[in-house]
Amino acid sequence: MAARLAASGFTGPAGAIDGQFGLLDVVAGAHKRPERLDANLGEDFEILHTTVKIYPCCAVLQSTLEAVLRLRQDHGLRGDNLVALAVGASARAVTQNNERNPADLMAAQYSLPFCAALALRDDPEDPRLFTTAALTDPAIRVLMQKVEMHVDDRMQAAYPRSMGARVAATLSDGRRIETEVLDAHGTALAPCTPSELEAKFRRLASLAIGADAAAGVLEAIGKIKAGASVATLSRALRKAPEFA
Repeated sequence: MAARLAASGFTGPAGAIDGQFGLLDVVAGAHKRPERLDANLGEDFEILHTTVKIYPCCAVLQSTLEAVLRLRQDHGLRGDNLVALAVGASARAVTQNNERNPADLMAAQYSLPFCAALALRDDPEDPRLFTTAALTDPAIRVLMQKVEMHVDDRMQAAYPRSMGARVAATLSDGRRIETEVLDAHGTALAPCTPSELEAKFRRLASLAIGADAAAGVLEAIGKIKAGASVATLSRALRKAPEFA
């Protein structure tokens, strides 16, 4: 619509972004840097530096879940052999993501104890795990009580550029295992591969519109990359709800 309005001769205030009372003033105030708006224009695209969350929860928790899965894979960590799980993170995570009794699913997705408990039992990449039933699941509640958070100096120093976590687990056989993830997979500093992004899309889209429709959308995107009109993708997106 914006493109059509511009083509029809509509104009807007020239200082809407970097002028007085413009967007930069609202967002950054005295710290605004308007010269960054067109630096390397057409060469460096910010969308390529974004974070794609591997797990359907708060970005701050991604490193903890990755660490838990690493301990599961490398050392046999399980929910039934865990005595205690110590998570060292930034002060921000410790103060804002340590909810012990999430009242709803939104709160649960910001709760490190809750998300860590899910990661100890199942595949935390699966959004279907985040259910209202999970909020009161006795097994998850027991695991949540075994998770303790503290401020880790290294993770605090790296924040907010990195939202890392150091995770140490004490097991019932007496072992103490530990690992750390400074930059979670999916962040700009540890980006997903194109095949990983496609797999994530297929997994999520298939839940909403079915595997066939999701494949159709991906095929349309591929045609655009090869020079086809965006109308190809538009048709695929309009058709997708028919499969839902």
